[in-house]
Amino acid sequence: MFVNITFGNNNTITEEQLTFEITQNWKQLKEEYEKGLDMMVASDYSAGSHKVSRQFRICFDKNNELNHFLSYHGVPWESLFAINSKYAFHLRKATVSSSWTITRMFDNPDYARTDHQFYNKLLPNTSIIFDGMMVEQGWFEELLKSDEFEILVLKNIEDGEDGVITELKFQSNYQVDEVHKILEGTITFIPNLFWLIKKYDFKIEAVPQNKSEKSEYANVKHQIDYHIIEGIPLPKRIEMIYYSLNNGETISHEIQELVSVKRGKIPDDIVFLRYYGFSESSDPVRMGNVVRIILMVAGVLLIIIGFYLRYRASKM
Repeated sequence: MFVNITFGNNNTITEEQLTFEITQNWKQLKEEYEKGLDMMVASDYSAGSHKVSRQFRICFDKNNELNHFLSYHGVPWESLFAINSKYAFHLRKATVSSSWTITRMFDNPDYARTDHQFYNKLLPNTSIIFDGMMVEQGWFEELLKSDEFEILVLKNIEDGEDGVITELKFQSNYQVDEVHKILEGTITFIPNLFWLIKKYDFKIEAVPQNKSEKSEYANVKHQIDYHIIEGIPLPKRIEMIYYSLNNGETISHEIQELVSVKRGKIPDDIVFLRYYGFSESSDPVRMGNVVRIILMVAGVLLIIIGFYLRYRASKM
Protein backbone atom coordinates (compact mmCIF):
# COMPACT_ATOMS: atom_id res chain seq x y z
CA MET A 1 0.00 0.00 0.00
CA PHE A 2 1.63 3.27 -1.11
CA VAL A 3 1.39 6.33 1.15
CA ASN A 4 3.53 9.38 1.87
CA ILE A 5 5.98 8.82 4.71
CA THR A 6 8.31 11.23 6.47
CA PHE A 7 11.72 10.44 7.90
CA GLY A 8 15.00 12.14 8.75
CA ASN A 9 14.81 15.95 8.55
CA ASN A 10 11.17 15.99 7.56
CA ASN A 11 12.04 14.44 4.20
CA THR A 12 8.97 13.00 2.49
CA ILE A 13 9.02 9.94 0.28
CA THR A 14 6.31 7.60 -0.93
CA GLU A 15 6.45 3.87 -0.35
CA GLU A 16 6.48 3.55 -4.14
CA GLN A 17 9.62 5.72 -4.37
CA LEU A 18 11.23 3.79 -1.52
CA THR A 19 10.47 0.45 -3.18
CA PHE A 20 11.83 1.70 -6.51
CA GLU A 21 15.03 3.03 -4.92
CA ILE A 22 15.71 -0.23 -3.08
CA THR A 23 14.90 -2.60 -5.93
CA GLN A 24 16.85 -0.59 -8.52
CA ASN A 25 19.95 -0.66 -6.31
CA TRP A 26 19.56 -4.39 -5.76
CA LYS A 27 19.12 -4.97 -9.49
CA GLN A 28 22.34 -3.07 -10.19
CA LEU A 29 24.25 -5.05 -7.55
CA LYS A 30 22.83 -8.37 -8.72
CA GLU A 31 24.08 -7.59 -12.23
CA GLU A 32 27.57 -7.15 -10.74
CA TYR A 33 27.28 -10.48 -8.92
CA GLU A 34 26.13 -12.16 -12.13
CA LYS A 35 29.45 -11.32 -13.75
CA GLY A 36 30.77 -14.16 -11.63
CA LEU A 37 31.60 -15.11 -8.03
CA ASP A 38 33.59 -18.08 -6.73
CA MET A 39 33.39 -18.34 -2.95
CA MET A 40 34.36 -20.66 -0.12
CA VAL A 41 31.91 -20.56 2.79
CA ALA A 42 31.97 -22.10 6.27
CA SER A 43 28.71 -22.79 8.09
CA ASP A 44 27.84 -23.80 11.66
CA TYR A 45 24.21 -24.81 12.14
CA SER A 46 22.33 -26.01 15.20
CA ALA A 47 18.73 -27.03 15.82
CA GLY A 48 18.20 -28.37 19.32
CA SER A 49 20.75 -31.13 19.90
CA HIS A 50 21.40 -31.44 16.15
CA LYS A 51 24.61 -29.61 15.17
CA VAL A 52 26.19 -29.44 11.73
CA SER A 53 29.39 -27.76 10.58
CA ARG A 54 30.03 -27.66 6.84
CA GLN A 55 32.27 -26.08 4.27
CA PHE A 56 31.15 -25.55 0.70
CA ARG A 57 32.09 -23.81 -2.52
CA ILE A 58 29.55 -21.58 -4.26
CA CYS A 59 30.03 -20.50 -7.86
CA PHE A 60 27.54 -18.23 -9.53
CA ASP A 61 27.16 -16.19 -12.70
CA LYS A 62 24.27 -15.21 -14.94
CA ASN A 63 23.75 -18.67 -16.44
CA ASN A 64 25.43 -21.10 -14.06
CA GLU A 65 25.11 -22.15 -10.44
CA LEU A 66 27.24 -24.56 -8.43
CA ASN A 67 27.04 -25.66 -4.81
CA HIS A 68 29.82 -28.07 -3.88
CA PHE A 69 29.80 -29.41 -0.31
CA LEU A 70 33.38 -30.20 0.71
CA SER A 71 33.26 -31.22 4.35
CA TYR A 72 30.85 -32.25 7.08
CA HIS A 73 31.94 -31.86 10.72
CA GLY A 74 35.48 -31.35 9.44
CA VAL A 75 35.46 -34.71 7.63
CA PRO A 76 35.84 -34.59 3.81
CA TRP A 77 32.44 -35.33 2.29
CA GLU A 78 31.38 -34.37 -1.21
CA SER A 79 28.00 -33.65 -2.71
CA LEU A 80 27.51 -31.34 -5.67
CA PHE A 81 24.55 -29.53 -7.23
CA ALA A 82 24.98 -27.74 -10.56
CA ILE A 83 22.81 -25.86 -13.04
CA ASN A 84 24.02 -24.75 -16.46
CA SER A 85 22.28 -23.29 -19.50
CA LYS A 86 21.35 -26.77 -20.84
CA TYR A 87 20.63 -29.05 -17.86
CA ALA A 88 21.07 -29.58 -14.11
CA PHE A 89 22.43 -32.43 -12.03
CA HIS A 90 23.36 -33.74 -8.60
CA LEU A 91 26.49 -35.81 -7.96
CA ARG A 92 27.64 -37.63 -4.84
CA LYS A 93 30.69 -39.52 -3.65
CA ALA A 94 30.43 -42.48 -1.28
CA THR A 95 33.98 -41.79 -0.05
CA VAL A 96 36.53 -39.12 -0.84
CA SER A 97 38.58 -41.47 -3.01
CA SER A 98 35.60 -42.95 -4.88
CA SER A 99 34.26 -41.73 -8.22
CA TRP A 100 31.29 -39.44 -8.62
CA THR A 101 27.83 -40.97 -9.02
CA ILE A 102 24.97 -39.19 -10.76
CA THR A 103 21.91 -39.22 -8.50
CA ARG A 104 19.59 -36.79 -10.34
CA MET A 105 19.41 -34.99 -13.65
CA PHE A 106 17.09 -32.53 -15.36
CA ASP A 107 17.02 -32.03 -19.13
CA ASN A 108 15.78 -28.49 -18.64
CA PRO A 109 17.43 -26.22 -16.02
CA ASP A 110 14.07 -24.52 -15.44
CA TYR A 111 12.67 -27.86 -14.21
CA ALA A 112 15.44 -27.97 -11.60
CA ARG A 113 14.63 -24.47 -10.36
CA THR A 114 11.00 -25.43 -9.77
CA ASP A 115 11.84 -28.73 -8.06
CA HIS A 116 11.93 -27.86 -4.36
CA GLN A 117 13.70 -31.04 -3.32
CA PHE A 118 16.56 -30.26 -5.70
CA TYR A 119 16.71 -26.47 -5.73
CA ASN A 120 16.21 -25.97 -2.00
CA LYS A 121 19.43 -27.95 -1.51
CA LEU A 122 21.17 -25.43 -3.77
CA LEU A 123 19.39 -22.28 -2.72
CA PRO A 124 19.91 -22.04 1.07
CA ASN A 125 23.66 -21.98 0.67
CA THR A 126 23.52 -19.04 -1.73
CA SER A 127 21.98 -17.01 1.11
CA ILE A 128 25.38 -15.59 1.94
CA ILE A 129 25.27 -13.88 -1.48
CA PHE A 130 21.68 -12.71 -1.47
CA ASP A 131 20.46 -12.46 2.11
CA GLY A 132 21.14 -8.73 2.13
CA MET A 133 18.71 -8.33 -0.77
CA MET A 134 16.16 -10.95 0.27
CA VAL A 135 16.31 -12.21 -3.30
CA GLU A 136 15.51 -15.75 -2.19
CA GLN A 137 12.48 -14.46 -0.36
CA GLY A 138 11.08 -13.18 -3.67
CA TRP A 139 8.09 -11.87 -1.75
CA PHE A 140 9.94 -8.81 -0.39
CA GLU A 141 8.85 -6.37 -3.10
CA GLU A 142 5.35 -7.86 -2.94
CA LEU A 143 5.38 -7.25 0.82
CA LEU A 144 6.13 -3.53 0.33
CA LYS A 145 3.38 -3.19 -2.29
CA SER A 146 0.80 -5.21 -0.40
CA ASP A 147 -2.35 -3.63 1.05
CA GLU A 148 -1.57 -5.78 4.09
CA PHE A 149 1.67 -3.83 4.70
CA GLU A 150 1.87 -0.60 6.73
CA ILE A 151 5.00 1.38 7.60
CA LEU A 152 4.90 2.54 11.21
CA VAL A 153 8.31 4.22 11.46
CA LEU A 154 10.97 5.13 8.89
CA LYS A 155 13.99 6.97 10.26
CA ASN A 156 17.67 7.59 9.64
CA ILE A 157 20.16 6.72 12.37
CA GLU A 158 23.84 7.61 12.64
CA ASP A 159 25.87 4.42 12.77
CA GLY A 160 29.59 4.46 13.54
CA GLU A 161 30.32 1.47 11.32
CA ASP A 162 28.14 2.13 8.27
CA GLY A 163 27.46 5.87 8.46
CA VAL A 164 23.75 6.64 8.11
CA ILE A 165 21.43 3.64 8.24
CA THR A 166 17.67 3.61 7.65
CA GLU A 167 15.36 1.73 10.00
CA LEU A 168 11.91 0.67 8.83
CA LYS A 169 9.33 -0.65 11.28
CA PHE A 170 6.13 -2.14 9.91
CA GLN A 171 3.07 -4.22 10.61
CA SER A 172 1.36 -6.50 8.15
CA ASN A 173 -0.83 -9.52 7.65
CA TYR A 174 1.11 -10.65 4.58
CA GLN A 175 0.74 -14.31 3.61
CA VAL A 176 4.18 -15.56 2.53
CA ASP A 177 2.91 -19.05 1.67
CA GLU A 178 0.08 -21.41 2.59
CA VAL A 179 1.20 -21.57 6.21
CA HIS A 180 3.25 -18.50 7.17
CA LYS A 181 2.25 -14.87 7.71
CA ILE A 182 4.49 -11.91 8.51
CA LEU A 183 2.84 -9.92 11.29
CA GLU A 184 5.38 -7.22 12.09
CA GLY A 185 9.06 -6.47 11.91
CA THR A 186 12.01 -4.15 11.58
CA ILE A 187 14.38 -3.91 8.60
CA THR A 188 17.59 -1.88 8.76
CA PHE A 189 19.09 -0.75 5.43
CA ILE A 190 22.46 0.79 4.50
CA PRO A 191 21.47 3.40 1.86
CA ASN A 192 25.06 4.17 0.86
CA LEU A 193 25.73 0.48 0.23
CA PHE A 194 23.16 -0.31 -2.49
CA TRP A 195 20.42 -0.21 0.17
CA LEU A 196 21.62 -3.60 1.40
CA ILE A 197 20.00 -4.97 4.53
CA LYS A 198 22.12 -4.79 7.67
CA LYS A 199 19.63 -6.75 9.78
CA TYR A 200 16.01 -7.75 9.96
CA ASP A 201 13.70 -9.03 12.66
CA PHE A 202 10.29 -10.51 11.78
CA LYS A 203 7.44 -11.90 13.83
CA ILE A 204 5.94 -14.86 11.95
CA GLU A 205 2.67 -16.72 12.46
CA ALA A 206 2.44 -20.35 11.38
CA VAL A 207 -1.26 -20.98 10.77
CA PRO A 208 -2.16 -24.68 11.24
CA GLN A 209 -4.06 -26.49 8.50
CA ASN A 210 -6.20 -28.07 11.21
CA LYS A 211 -8.59 -25.36 12.47
CA SER A 212 -8.75 -26.98 15.90
CA GLU A 213 -5.02 -26.38 16.48
CA LYS A 214 -3.53 -23.11 17.71
CA SER A 215 -1.18 -20.94 15.67
CA GLU A 216 2.54 -21.06 16.38
CA TYR A 217 4.48 -17.80 16.59
CA ALA A 218 8.16 -17.36 15.87
CA ASN A 219 10.79 -14.68 15.51
CA VAL A 220 13.30 -14.62 12.65
CA LYS A 221 16.47 -12.53 13.06
CA HIS A 222 19.27 -12.03 10.54
CA GLN A 223 22.41 -9.93 11.07
CA ILE A 224 24.63 -9.34 8.01
CA ASP A 225 28.16 -7.88 7.97
CA TYR A 226 29.80 -6.80 4.70
CA HIS A 227 33.19 -6.10 3.20
CA ILE A 228 34.12 -4.53 -0.13
CA ILE A 229 35.75 -6.65 -2.85
CA GLU A 230 36.92 -4.62 -5.88
CA GLY A 231 34.33 -1.96 -5.17
CA ILE A 232 31.46 -4.40 -4.67
CA PRO A 233 29.95 -5.22 -1.22
CA LEU A 234 29.74 -8.89 -0.29
CA PRO A 235 28.45 -10.43 2.95
CA LYS A 236 31.36 -11.68 5.05
CA ARG A 237 29.26 -13.02 7.93
CA ILE A 238 25.57 -13.81 8.41
CA GLU A 239 23.97 -14.86 11.68
CA MET A 240 20.47 -16.35 11.43
CA ILE A 241 18.34 -17.07 14.49
CA TYR A 242 14.87 -18.57 14.47
CA TYR A 243 13.14 -18.99 17.80
CA SER A 244 9.69 -19.81 19.10
CA LEU A 245 7.60 -17.10 20.74
CA ASN A 246 5.34 -19.78 22.20
CA ASN A 247 8.00 -21.22 24.51
CA GLY A 248 11.05 -18.97 23.96
CA GLU A 249 13.23 -21.82 22.70
CA THR A 250 15.67 -21.40 19.83
CA ILE A 251 14.47 -23.45 16.86
CA SER A 252 17.62 -23.00 14.77
CA HIS A 253 20.80 -20.96 14.76
CA GLU A 254 23.26 -20.68 11.88
CA ILE A 255 26.38 -18.65 11.19
CA GLN A 256 27.78 -18.46 7.65
CA GLU A 257 31.21 -16.92 7.07
CA LEU A 258 32.95 -16.09 3.82
CA VAL A 259 36.36 -17.80 3.79
CA SER A 260 37.55 -16.62 0.36
CA VAL A 261 36.15 -15.08 -2.83
CA LYS A 262 37.19 -14.52 -6.44
CA ARG A 263 35.35 -12.25 -8.85
CA GLY A 264 35.04 -12.93 -12.57
CA LYS A 265 33.30 -15.38 -14.88
CA ILE A 266 33.42 -18.92 -13.53
CA PRO A 267 34.88 -21.68 -15.75
CA ASP A 268 32.06 -23.20 -17.82
CA ASP A 269 33.42 -26.72 -17.38
CA ILE A 270 32.72 -26.95 -13.64
CA VAL A 271 28.94 -26.96 -14.20
CA PHE A 272 29.04 -29.63 -16.93
CA LEU A 273 29.28 -33.40 -16.53
CA ARG A 274 32.46 -33.69 -18.60
CA TYR A 275 34.42 -31.99 -15.81
CA TYR A 276 33.56 -34.87 -13.45
CA GLY A 277 34.48 -37.71 -15.80
CA PHE A 278 31.14 -38.25 -17.54
CA SER A 279 30.42 -38.04 -21.24
CA GLU A 280 28.03 -35.30 -22.26
CA SER A 281 26.33 -37.92 -24.44
CA SER A 282 25.84 -40.29 -21.51
CA ASP A 283 22.19 -40.50 -20.64
CA PRO A 284 21.47 -41.59 -17.08
CA VAL A 285 17.86 -41.44 -15.95
CA ARG A 286 16.80 -37.83 -16.36
CA MET A 287 13.63 -36.23 -15.08
CA GLY A 288 12.60 -35.08 -18.57
CA ASN A 289 13.14 -38.58 -19.96
CA VAL A 290 11.15 -40.13 -17.13
CA VAL A 291 8.19 -37.90 -17.94
CA ARG A 292 8.41 -38.72 -21.64
CA ILE A 293 8.66 -42.46 -20.92
CA ILE A 294 5.60 -42.31 -18.66
CA LEU A 295 3.62 -40.46 -21.34
CA MET A 296 4.70 -42.93 -24.03
CA VAL A 297 3.73 -45.92 -21.89
CA ALA A 298 0.40 -44.29 -21.04
CA GLY A 299 -0.22 -43.66 -24.75
CA VAL A 300 0.54 -47.27 -25.68
CA LEU A 301 -1.75 -48.52 -22.90
CA LEU A 302 -4.58 -46.30 -24.13
CA ILE A 303 -4.16 -47.66 -27.66
CA ILE A 304 -4.21 -51.25 -26.41
CA ILE A 305 -7.27 -50.58 -24.25
CA GLY A 306 -9.00 -48.92 -27.23
CA PHE A 307 -8.35 -51.91 -29.50
CA TYR A 308 -9.54 -54.28 -26.74
CA LEU A 309 -12.80 -52.37 -26.20
CA ARG A 310 -13.49 -52.29 -29.95
CA TYR A 311 -12.77 -56.03 -30.13
CA ARG A 312 -15.18 -56.71 -27.23
CA ALA A 313 -17.85 -54.56 -28.86
CA SER A 314 -17.56 -56.44 -32.18
CA LYS A 315 -18.15 -59.75 -30.35
CA MET A 316 -21.31 -58.59 -28.60
